[in-house]
Amino acid sequence: MLAPAPIAVAPLGEAANRKLRVGAIYSAAGVVQRELYVSGLGVLVATALVTALKDAAAKPVLLDTVPADGTPPPGIPLMLRSHLVRVKVDKRFGPIETVHGRIFTMNSELAIRVMLSDTAGRVVFASEVAGTEDEPPTPVDGEIFLPLETEPAESLSVALSRAIGHLMIDPKFASALKAQRR
Repeated sequence: MLAPAPIAVAPLGEAANRKLRVGAIYSAAGVVQRELYVSGLGVLVATALVTALKDAAAKPVLLDTVPADGTPPPGIPLMLRSHLVRVKVDKRFGPIETVHGRIFTMNSELAIRVMLSDTAGRVVFASEVAGTEDEPPTPVDGEIFLPLETEPAESLSVALSRAIGHLMIDPKFASALKAQRR
């Protein structure tokens, strides 16, 4: 649980809301079958941050824009800003086909840089958080698993959830929130 501090969550920069090429689906021969794009990722990341902060007992407020002076709105002691660092998802089909379909691997990664600022605009916490998702899961004790996620969007969603989860459990982030409440 985080400190129940009010926190403004700024949207990601404009670039994160444009249509971004994030990867591709490759045939068994390594040829691109389809390029993969995502739109509105900035809104999605900001909304996911708000949801995670609420779930962790903080009191987030989603802002429409980043304040020009870099400080949170009046009455809110903290502001969380984030910038997209990396986003990718690649799905690669192999040559083997089973009763379940063609065997494939898929790798997704999403990384964001987060900065927590106080009312004076001073950064009190900064970190890069990343999440990944690999399909199929890594074998355990010789047991082989089928992929859990089959769609690139699902895989990227898991990577996003993991990145934000890393932030929510970061003890330095929790300490920064707690220290600002004093």
